Amino acid sequence: MVGFISPFYEEPIKILGPALIGLFFAGTFMSKKYGVILGAIAGAVFGLLEISDYWILFQPYVSAGVLSTGMVIGNMVIRLFTSLPMHVIASLIAGLGVAYAAMGSLKPRLGDFYSGNALTFILIAIGFHFVYNVINLLPSLQGAVVIGTILAFLVMLAGIYLAYRIYIVVPGRLDEMPPVGVRDLVAMALGGRVKKGVPAPGKQQ
Repeated sequence: MVGFISPFYEEPIKILGPALIGLFFAGTFMSKKYGVILGAIAGAVFGLLEISDYWILFQPYVSAGVLSTGMVIGNMVIRLFTSLPMHVIASLIAGLGVAYAAMGSLKPRLGDFYSGNALTFILIAIGFHFVYNVINLLPSLQGAVVIGTILAFLVMLAGIYLAYRIYIVVPGRLDEMPPVGVRDLVAMALGGRVKKGVPAPGKQQ
């Protein structure tokens, strides 16, 4: 099913816009804060386009009398409070990777935004998106749509906390962060209180 594989291509695509901005403004206005802002904007735009696409996608079913217009609108409203925030959260995490690559070089290449520590942030975004989709889709496939929606909302709330903790734990100068893997960065973010601005340590043993 598309929902189980979409995180693996949607997250790299969503961050392409911020990455292109990073190419032109590397070493100037790029920062941890702006990386998050650009990522969040990219996620919001993508999420809104996706929700709008459902209106078009379900029109044949409405015309055939299988679904009512109210049911389609209801689905779109639910997605405004679940899938839209999910896309924003995932992309703002990936946006930190954009800031990392842009701050690390005055002349970065596009590949720099998809490798090293930048890739670590993208992989965390993909992982969060994948967990959200699985938690949402599995109950829904069994007919438990309400349960799937509630669980997805809870995952979204957990994602907000994870994104906040990652933002706090990484250093202000992201290019000063030593190489760190996905497991280590997530563990560092969730492993207790960390003072704001403390540089991220190297890989945990």
